[in-house]
Amino acid sequence: MRVELVLEGMSCPGCERTVSKIIERNGGLVESVSAGENRAAFSISSVESLEKILREIEERGYRVREVKKE
Repeated sequence: MRVELVLEGMSCPGCERTVSKIIERNGGLVESVSAGENRAAFSISSVESLEKILREIEERGYRVREVKKE
């Protein structure tokens, strides 16, 4: 499934790398992560992996404002 997140708290390329690594570590294929747009887009095959990604992002101090699944 394709997922797009609207995030709060990303402010720099380091934030983008952190979010990208969380997605990749949990089996996601990153399309884009943009601090300027506060968005991350990726593909993932399991709902359990998506839940883990969301939890890790929140644990790192970013806020997930919206989750769009296609």
